[in-house]
Amino acid sequence: MTSTMSVSKPNANGNGHANKITLKDINSPKDLRACSVEELTSIAEEVRQLLITTCAANGGHIGANLGVVELTMAIHYVFNTPKDKVIFDTSHQAYTHKIITGRREQFPTLCKYPGGLSRFIVRGENEYDLFSAGHASTGLSAAMGFAEAAKHKEADYQTVCVVGDGALTGGMAYEALNNMGYNQTDINIILNDNKMGISHNVGAMFEYLKRLSEVSTDDRARRAIGTIFEKLGFKYYGPVKGHDFNELIHHLEEMKHIKGPKILHVLTDKGLGVDYMENDKATWHEHAAFDIPTGIAKAKLDPTKPVHPSIESIATSALIKLAEKDKTIVGLTAAMAAGTGMVKFGEKFPDRFYDVGIAEEHAITFSAGLAAEGMKPVANIYSPFMQRAFDQIMHDVASMHLPVRMLLPKAAITGDGWTQGGILDLSYLRIIPNVVVAAPMNENELYHMVKMAVDYDKGPIAVRFPKGTGSGMAIDAEFKTIPIGKAEVLKEGKDITLLAIGWPVQDAVKAAAELEKKGISATVINARFAKPLDEETILKHVKQTGKVITIEENTLIGGFGSAVLECLERHGIKNVDVKRLGAADGYIPFDTPANIKKSFGMAMDDIVKQAEKMTGKH
Repeated sequence: MTSTMSVSKPNANGNGHANKITLKDINSPKDLRACSVEELTSIAEEVRQLLITTCAANGGHIGANLGVVELTMAIHYVFNTPKDKVIFDTSHQAYTHKIITGRREQFPTLCKYPGGLSRFIVRGENEYDLFSAGHASTGLSAAMGFAEAAKHKEADYQTVCVVGDGALTGGMAYEALNNMGYNQTDINIILNDNKMGISHNVGAMFEYLKRLSEVSTDDRARRAIGTIFEKLGFKYYGPVKGHDFNELIHHLEEMKHIKGPKILHVLTDKGLGVDYMENDKATWHEHAAFDIPTGIAKAKLDPTKPVHPSIESIATSALIKLAEKDKTIVGLTAAMAAGTGMVKFGEKFPDRFYDVGIAEEHAITFSAGLAAEGMKPVANIYSPFMQRAFDQIMHDVASMHLPVRMLLPKAAITGDGWTQGGILDLSYLRIIPNVVVAAPMNENELYHMVKMAVDYDKGPIAVRFPKGTGSGMAIDAEFKTIPIGKAEVLKEGKDITLLAIGWPVQDAVKAAAELEKKGISATVINARFAKPLDEETILKHVKQTGKVITIEENTLIGGFGSAVLECLERHGIKNVDVKRLGAADGYIPFDTPANIKKSFGMAMDDIVKQAEKMTGKH
């Protein structure tokens, strides 16, 4: 389908020019539909400026959203939302959607918690927000559900799904395409092709879309052979310029009158409008607060805040050091090369690094195959994304005792939404047989645990840790040996035992110091392992004090504290007072990590208060 049509609409007063509509007049898509294309273009620039100023102040997914301003506006312009349903895959690119659906004045609260707008779509936040999404490749399946529901209810609405080319690296997207094409579901799919996931896209589909984007809609060769989408039963339109309102509106108008499954292939530029974002798209997918003229993070401009290496970069530096001497080490990630710090590994060892795209399941079974042939695969995948590969860890790795090493950054209460925090991995990994589950107390111990994981060859092992700026602590020059399943007693006490795992060990140490001032003597144990537990050390000290507080940055259901209770039950220990501190059962709200931990009663001062209460010395 070609674009030769110029679209123009009069504004609300009918003359097309007087009383020009601006962004402050847009309180819903209905207001947008009263605009001329010239006004849309002007409003798009206002939206772009609002995106930049807000994200510069608060942080957020700036690059991803600058690329879809015109596309989002055009969708709401053509389709009768909210009657027509718009589903965003991943939904980190829905900022313009929020602005033009009644949240313009609230938008400067983005990422400001508590009470600010979330950076993802949250079902129910607004009548236009229909399906929560923070993981990629889910949108097509969900949208098929909306579209098929319309058929069964005989409802008169259209379904639109906005999906990025990065999401087509995930297997679930193909399951949906296969099903929709077979069922001939009446659905409008907008393929937002910016040649990026979070980092640069990878894979054969990316190369195919790249070739497809380089031909015109009149290309006879393409029309003669058909596209992969047409082979699957879809009508394919495009490629279309994603920043041209005339072209977008023309194609969307034509598309919505065609029945069955169809795909509009739209070409957009991530970070459009800001030179340094366009030139470094991976960095600017999501960014902390920054200085607009320079793009320098505000934290780096503050001399009172020293800039330390990120936690994940320390893990990667350890892996690189090991891989320099061991050519069997292979690094893998799932579309998170930048976020996990694995970019550096890939630069150093391009032949031993695989970014498999948004395909966590494939990453783990691929790793299993590598391990089966004597390689040492290290899969570095965010904790909240690794849960997507639960079955592969259970079925393809642990059942065969294959030594797949898993590094899990972002295993923490992050505060940026329930899809982004990793508070389930201690629980979902602990229930799988043969898996070692470890968590360091700080960056230095993480450094050594990477070597521990690489050296472990008896089965799968996972090391979980937070993501973000490190404390700046010194890292040992040489690796130290950490025995599997061995805890570390940091302080001996007689009144109560503080038994923590991971970064919360630091809070336990601080709490013990405060308790000492109050005349309460606390033992502090760095558990290190949720599985296998160091039962000997734990039982010895728990029996001595008769009181124990377990602390973990994980859900209390099935987590580290549960493992300790199971240990006590297994050994018939009944006369011990136990209190577990951790995340409550539920989805983590959008808020600061400090506020969330306080609400869960697991902050450092909560440990102190609980110890006072249990010892009767408060």
